[in-house]
Amino acid sequence: MVTRRRQLSAKAALGFLLDVPRGGSALFRPEMFLNLVLEFANARNREKRDEFYRDINANLSAHFNTRRYMSETGDLLDKRALKAQQRLDAQLTIISEGKKEKRLELAREIAWDADRFALFPETVVERGPAGLWVRTDYTWDAESMTAVFARGLILLMDDEGGFAGRLCRCRFDPCAKWFLSVKTEQDAAIGTRRTAYCCRDHASAADKERRRIDQQERRARQRATDHSKVKKRGTR
Repeated sequence: MVTRRRQLSAKAALGFLLDVPRGGSALFRPEMFLNLVLEFANARNREKRDEFYRDINANLSAHFNTRRYMSETGDLLDKRALKAQQRLDAQLTIISEGKKEKRLELAREIAWDADRFALFPETVVERGPAGLWVRTDYTWDAESMTAVFARGLILLMDDEGGFAGRLCRCRFDPCAKWFLSVKTEQDAAIGTRRTAYCCRDHASAADKERRRIDQQERRARQRATDHSKVKKRGTR
């Protein structure tokens, strides 16, 4: 029997695409899921943060008998979303700093919440150009937004999951966004894996800013030297 599942590509508040089967939960793709969590942490204004929080919460189904907050608006919604974002940012900072004991302490702290996150397998048989082919899709559900974020944090610390050590924060000050390091061959100036900056533009901008500051410092040192020479000639 060929199962055909119609999928709805729904745009989350921050421009991140969630593949949501019609009437079901979001499909689980580990890296996509982590980027989803990081997008919330990177939300810069109230509107995006609140809409993102509301949209992701809307994808939580009744599997865990989750209490919904869909009716919340205004200051109440913003208070909940802001608190969640601040807590997530602090937790991401603990992971990125690389202190093992702190990471283990965090893992123990969020383990229960992370386990309130579930994956559901679904076998899909489809007809393609080469005939029938089979794959297993997973959809996810969680008890709460706290569980969603906890599962993302555990993925970032899982030594066997492929994402440990990949959490980075852009060093370009106006950005400072969280991102997953990526392997790149063309960005030779950045390295084999981009870890310092989220994109080439920010790497170039930061380099330009460093050169500007170095030039200012050289000029300041030169002015100080010239002033010292003038002062010595005046005392003779």
